[in-house]
Amino acid sequence: MVYYRRDLAGGMKPYVGQAKSLERYYERTDEHSKALPFADFEFDIIGRAEPGLELDRLEEYWIRELGGPTNKGNPDGLLSNKRHQMSDGRYERTGGAPWERDEEFLP
Repeated sequence: MVYYRRDLAGGMKPYVGQAKSLERYYERTDEHSKALPFADFEFDIIGRAEPGLELDRLEEYWIRELGGPTNKGNPDGLLSNKRHQMSDGRYERTGGAPWERDEEFLP
């Protein structure tokens, strides 16, 4: 599954991540909270796919849709992610966007 993390305290940009199972998703939410105890996180599952290329592709779709990572090459990114999940070439070779953009579906 692909998840979206928001900091309700407002101190951090949102983040997009993936987990290969529901059990791993719950572990990841705990890991985020322990690593950043000053934040007040809310998590939403925003998509599901088979682990491997399809899960990477779905995560990359959401990273691109929600403003990209924030890093040296993209200092104005809208996510606290530090990198893309897939390169442009790998993303395109796996089919690119899994569906058309739906403004109502954006978190």
